[in-house]
Order: sequence, then C-alpha cells, then structure tokens
Amino acid sequence: LPVLTDSNSSMEVVGQTALALGMVAIASSHGDVTSTILQTMMDKSESELKDTHCKFLALGLALTYLGKQEEAALTIEALKVVGDPLGKMAATLVEVVAYAGTGDVLKIQKMLHLCSEHHEITKEDVKKGDKAAKAEADAKKLEAESGIAQQMVAVIGIALIAMAEELGAEMALRSYSNLLRYGEPSIRRAVPLALAILSASNPKLDIIDTLSKLSHDSDSEVAHNAIFAMGIVGSGTNNARLANMLRLLAQYYHKDANNLFMVRLAQGLVHLGKGTLTLSPYHS
Repeated sequence: LPVLTDSNSSMEVVGQTALALGMVAIASSHGDVTSTILQTMMDKSESELKDTHCKFLALGLALTYLGKQEEAALTIEALKVVGDPLGKMAATLVEVVAYAGTGDVLKIQKMLHLCSEHHEITKEDVKKGDKAAKAEADAKKLEAESGIAQQMVAVIGIALIAMAEELGAEMALRSYSNLLRYGEPSIRRAVPLALAILSASNPKLDIIDTLSKLSHDSDSEVAHNAIFAMGIVGSGTNNARLANMLRLLAQYYHKDANNLFMVRLAQGLVHLGKGTLTLSPYHS
C-alpha cells in the first residue's frame, strides 16, 4: 500500500502495484485496498490519468469487488469524482466485474445502451492564439476518448455478465453480430476478445468461424485481437480445426511480425498443457 501513495513511484509501478493488490484482495471488497486505490486515482493529474498504466488502477479496484454486486454501488458513485479519461471507464469496469457471471439482464441492457452512443475524435482547426477554442477542442477530444474507453469495457462487460448461462450467452452472441456490423471501430476491436471470454476453452463452430473472418480484417487491431481470441477459445482443447486455421494464418502473416507473434501465442494456447489444462472458469 505505501508504494501507491509514494510520490516517487512511476505510473508503471503504481499500476502494477494496484493490479497486485486487486489480485491479493480479490472478491473481498477490502476497505484499505479500495480506499487507497480510489484516493490514488483522485490525486492523479489529467496527464497522469492518460497514461496506459493508469488503467491497471481501475482493474485492481474492480477485482476487489468481483461478484459483490450491490456492494460496489458506493465505489461507482465515488469514481464520478475521478476525471476523464479514466473515471467513466473505471466506474463501468467496477460495475461489470461486480456483476460478472450473474446474467443480470438489466446490466447487459445498460452496457448495450453505452455501446449505442456515438463518440468521434474530430480534428478541428483552431486558430493560433485562440486559447478558449483550443481548450474547448481539447475538452471535446478528452470526452470522446473517455467514451470510447468506456464502450470497449462495456463490450467485454456484456460477455463477462452473460457467460455463466447458455441462454444469456446466445443472446450476447446475437448482440455482438450487430455490433460487428454497425458498431464504431473501437467497439469492433473489443468484440473478438468478448467472444473469447464468452466461450473460453469451448471451441464452438460459429464463434471459430466469426473469429477466422475477423483475423483477416483490414483493421490490424481487430485482426490481432481475433487471432488471440482464437487461442483463448481453443485453449487446452487440441482442436484440430483451430490448429489448422492457425497454421494457415502463420503462412499468411509470415512477413508481419506482430500478427505472427499473435499466431504463435494462439497456437501455444490451443495446445495448453498438451491438452490437459483449460481456461474455462466453469466446469466443462
């Protein structure tokens, strides 16, 4: 805990410490841990909140409320004080993790509503010296970035909440096919990972086929996430169809180092523990 409050700690150290605390105090809603992480988030400046490692603060806080449902309500309210771009994302993340695996229809509906909002980062021409216009443009950009981060969490959140029951998972699959067709680019990037969470170590044919299509997407981030998701969906199953798909992908991306790395990672996951291990949080 002292590492979080130490002014000499870099954002990377603070982020990793918060994640470690979240894992140690998982599903305990530990008072000292939650209050210290919350205070750290409130104390950070706007530029520090934009740091990638700051997202680990939100994740560490969310993990302490795993499955706690209503107990997280006060923390979600308190997170409204934290500035953009982290505040909204953190509040959504805490809510999602608190209701993970419950199949709560109202929460899924709320997440879908968040996904339907339109956020666009526009590049406006601001005249030099016009400080008011520049400040307004920066505020708009920050709000859009905050909304986009919140939407990505909401997309993955639908899978986390719905994954425990078959009917909820089927309904979530339908929602994702609509999001892939009509969603913003940021939402499309999160969908492959959500599909992976929905069907971890359970290689259903329709999900494999969807991910296979997305692994050739023109957006490189969608392709990265889809390849990784293929690994999670088939993890520890030694699925021959998936293994063959990944071999073909390795040939297709042999000149692209990033995608090839993701393919190798996915291949390793498919043969996890030579087929003796699983990533499924529920009994198969």
